[in-house]
Amino acid sequence: MRLIEGIIAAIPCFALAATMLISWVDPRSIDNGAWVRFGVGIMVLEFVLVHSGALMASMKPEGGRLQTLKVLGVAFAFYGLFAGAMAFAFQSWTLFIIYTTVMLSRWVGIFTHPEDARADASQRSGLAAVYYLIAVFLSVLVPWPELGVTSAVIYDVYPDRGGGHWERHPETALAAGVLYFGALGITELVLAYKAWRRQGAPQENPTPSE
Repeated sequence: MRLIEGIIAAIPCFALAATMLISWVDPRSIDNGAWVRFGVGIMVLEFVLVHSGALMASMKPEGGRLQTLKVLGVAFAFYGLFAGAMAFAFQSWTLFIIYTTVMLSRWVGIFTHPEDARADASQRSGLAAVYYLIAVFLSVLVPWPELGVTSAVIYDVYPDRGGGHWERHPETALAAGVLYFGALGITELVLAYKAWRRQGAPQENPTPSE
């Protein structure tokens, strides 16, 4: 079961990485270039998801599942305000749907195997923060090629962009997304495999007493 959960969690990560790569190479091939804007919005939204993941990994609610549900509901609503604001700013409710999907997928593990889920979530959130920081720094420091995201395409599909680095150079946000979500997908598979090995490891039989 844990291996299947890991594969299910890895699929959206690889799908996002592939979508951003395709949008970087041929922007108009998906939603007529809308993913140039979405790529920037998703990488901004991911900052909220990384932060919320750290909170969920560290919390230890008492009082059973009802209390856990209350705590998760507060966390969902609090970070949902930021996700909703970003979705409104980027004029895309797809971002909010992605946020909701990710948050709900994290709840599954917490309710099915809470102790293991907290340990895995702690490790996952720490790695995600490292991956995100590396991707952000590389997106700024490395001169990524435009590929299909040329100036003419940007002015056509993302004319109302702001003055931030990712908005002025969306190809760098797409490159960061490919690196980041690709690394997350691999991490989900590795963690799931380790959990599966732990569950399937044979228990050592105690040595019979003389």
